[in-house]
Amino acid sequence: MADFFNRRNVAAVMAFTDASAIFEFGFEATEQLIHNDGNGTVEVSFDGVNVHARLQITGPSKVVHWSDHVRRRVWVRNAGGGGPRNVEVLATTR
Repeated sequence: MADFFNRRNVAAVMAFTDASAIFEFGFEATEQLIHNDGNGTVEVSFDGVNVHARLQITGPSKVVHWSDHVRRRVWVRNAGGGGPRNVEVLATTR
């Protein structure tokens, strides 16, 4: 079993093409969880092109979890606005 955890401020990341948007796991993770711990909306992609989730600052849309979803990386960007955009990315494999 492999594990990954990273907490990062993505306030300056406005595009998935930005190198700071990529969270590279280093292994094929079967589960990924992204938690918005900032004060504004962030967008998540698992292909680096399309938006697959928008994480708000409150409520159930503050976190997204994928299970049986094999990926080596995810991309996270600021959806607009100022202030910190801290996100926590966790990934595991069996």
